[in-house]
Amino acid sequence: MLIAIIYEIKVESALKKIARGAVFYKKSYGIMAGVYILLLLGTIGEYLLLYKEPNLLLSGLGCIFYVSGHLLRNWSIRTMKENWSLQIEIKKGQNIVKKGPYQWMAHPGYSAAILKGIGFALIPNSYYTLLYVLLVYIPVVLVRAWLEEKVLVEHFGSLYLDYRKEVCGFLPLKRLKCSTD
Repeated sequence: MLIAIIYEIKVESALKKIARGAVFYKKSYGIMAGVYILLLLGTIGEYLLLYKEPNLLLSGLGCIFYVSGHLLRNWSIRTMKENWSLQIEIKKGQNIVKKGPYQWMAHPGYSAAILKGIGFALIPNSYYTLLYVLLVYIPVVLVRAWLEEKVLVEHFGSLYLDYRKEVCGFLPLKRLKCSTD
């Protein structure tokens, strides 16, 4: 788990060096980062303070969720290239990306964050932290995605709305009616 935390910090600091565009809802990144840090600390604290014999099936499932989220996040970053950002921002000349994971879902980065959050709590069987993920972390991620949607619709208009008719928000479903997004 410590290696995962160190890697996350390294990736976050590298991404901060990418050229900036117009940033919207600046506080949303700080909130997301704070909620994520609490998730990490809660998981570690719960493991250390309330140690119990782990359920290996849940730990394995947590590993699958975490690694899947990690791979999806990296794929999203590689696909977006210089348009990837920790902030909600629109860069000069930015276009709607419709390849890689974005051909299947509009928000693979947020889907990855949810998978990683659930996985990180499940690996050491941190059930209180899993409850935190479900009640706090996931709603914060969903609000952040909603704010990003507002910015994308405002900036790209009908181009983005047409794209959203082709893909779901968080699930890899293409060209299906996604009325629950």
